[in-house]
Amino acid sequence: MVNCGRGNEEKVIYSSESLNEDSMAQMTRKESMTIFISKESLTYSSRFLSWLQTISRPFYKECIWYRIALPLLSQLWPIVKELSPKCYYGEVNTGLSLIRPISLKYFGLLGYSLVAKSEKSLILLENVCKRLGDGKFETINKMNIIDFDFALSAMRTMAHFHGIWRQFLYGGKTPREPNTSPQDFLNIFQPKLSSYGMKSFIGRITLMIINLLCNNVEGGVELAERYKRYSKSEEIINLHIQMFTNPSTEKSKLKTMIHGDYWTNNLLYRPSDKFTMMIDYQIMQIAHPARDFWYFIYSSTDRQWRELYLEQCKRTYYDIYCSYADTNQCLTYEQLSKELEDRRGIGIFIPFMTILITKYPEQIDKQHMVLFGKDYDKVIKVIGQKEKEDDHPNIKKMRHLFIDAVQEAADLGLIK
Repeated sequence: MVNCGRGNEEKVIYSSESLNEDSMAQMTRKESMTIFISKESLTYSSRFLSWLQTISRPFYKECIWYRIALPLLSQLWPIVKELSPKCYYGEVNTGLSLIRPISLKYFGLLGYSLVAKSEKSLILLENVCKRLGDGKFETINKMNIIDFDFALSAMRTMAHFHGIWRQFLYGGKTPREPNTSPQDFLNIFQPKLSSYGMKSFIGRITLMIINLLCNNVEGGVELAERYKRYSKSEEIINLHIQMFTNPSTEKSKLKTMIHGDYWTNNLLYRPSDKFTMMIDYQIMQIAHPARDFWYFIYSSTDRQWRELYLEQCKRTYYDIYCSYADTNQCLTYEQLSKELEDRRGIGIFIPFMTILITKYPEQIDKQHMVLFGKDYDKVIKVIGQKEKEDDHPNIKKMRHLFIDAVQEAADLGLIK
């Protein structure tokens, strides 16, 4: 996973030679101007981060969503248009073909990285937070535990996205446009990567949690040892491989296209009708939907919240997700719940990274790879230290969330 340093800037449209007449006509409203967000690829000082961005192709994936997938899927499922802001322009210098590059097909990521271009991209989206009246969306306060109404709304949107993609990819739907078959999307969005990077992420998180437990929890040494064993177990390594690096090994009937970065930073909420919109599609991939589900839950809630509301979230998700499934594809609620719970272990690893980025009180250099570099060395060290009375409230809150989640996992029997 790469911190792509995605830059958003609010602008007002007057005129632009880079946009065609149809796009400009869409953006012009009666006696008003359209305010939009521009997303532009950034240049890294680190060659390694530039290389990672080249092979992960974040802007290519997002442009594919807005320019290819969204129009395609909305032909059969009109609600797809409501899941994202309106896109007025989206181009990337690597092109928008779903044909797998020959260098990637025959020589893997290393061969592809030697010949691939560094991404240069511009995406222009409506700023839906600047709409007037009941149509206005709001950003979510990332510092607080989420509101229950918003959580249910986010579950509904997630389920629509997963269910529609599941039906398109595996339900025998044939698109009218050429080179946009389900197999074309599977070829691009079902990666087969080395597990080394994922193991490195887990290792960094594990180091932080071990120190945190040993220094701040009664009986923490024993719990830390159990967490360490779990982090290195075949069970959790295979689970992360299925979820992140090689989803072709996942055989579940629930497998679908996931958002990949489904948390409060990438969601907008419209209170007037309790509707949630998704943004930032740069980590889309084929995987089990449990990845989006637990990523959202563990990055946004605490144990008390989960004990009160988790069951309702699962039922809300199930009702919508299975409404898209054919009779032979549909699981019972109990079967779906078991599949989610069997994969719950990811909740005490990668979502912790999101909490670090969101709640840490000091600025973290975007030129550093997530969890690595001097800034993250400091973050991991600070979180693992014994708590002091004068520690920043956010630091205390983060420690509480981490300890809470690990103790909960132990009580649930996830950590043996």
